[in-house]
Amino acid sequence: MSLHLGTDKIEKILLGTTEVHKIYLGTDLVYVNAQPKLYDYTEMQKISISGDNAFYKDISWSGNLLPRPNYTSDTVTNYSFEDVESLGSMNLTVGDNGSGSLSYNSHICTTNLITIPRTATKMKVLMERNNPTGTYLKLALLPANASNSMDISNGGVLETFTPSKGVGTYQMNLASGMAGTKLYRAVINIQGPRDTEYALYRIYRVWFE
Repeated sequence: MSLHLGTDKIEKILLGTTEVHKIYLGTDLVYVNAQPKLYDYTEMQKISISGDNAFYKDISWSGNLLPRPNYTSDTVTNYSFEDVESLGSMNLTVGDNGSGSLSYNSHICTTNLITIPRTATKMKVLMERNNPTGTYLKLALLPANASNSMDISNGGVLETFTPSKGVGTYQMNLASGMAGTKLYRAVINIQGPRDTEYALYRIYRVWFE
């Protein structure tokens, strides 16, 4: 919802140096701007789990919510929210040293479509990877009608990375026209073969800039 000053739409409201995200008139929401942070481990008091969902403030995250392409065995590739409240990380894993080089995958994603800030040009992820090579990080913003967690045939963006060992930040550029919309969900995929050594990705922060 937009707020206008005369005929001019207000793009940003600050209280001191803090951006205001929602304004209510009584119980009516009269202004909302997107929350640039979708998940942030530094605000542990605002992170929780309920059932099989992780929450950051009022943003819900789900695991393997979308269909997964190719090979999807949970014993080879999976997600976990078990460290959300203790370490602030949403986890993705792949590999069990078994035989076979088929490409398995798993993902976490925002349960609902999210509003992308009007000024955003990229989505960024802060994550940590242990030592195995041969695994891939696939960041995506996908529409509701995406056929699976890596499908951009109906719109959206997806980018593939080979993360370095340790902590790193990875960023994906938004496509033209995506900023300011509520048409996409954020998706973070892990992909890799069964015969790789067990690989762990810890997702600590997801945000827009």
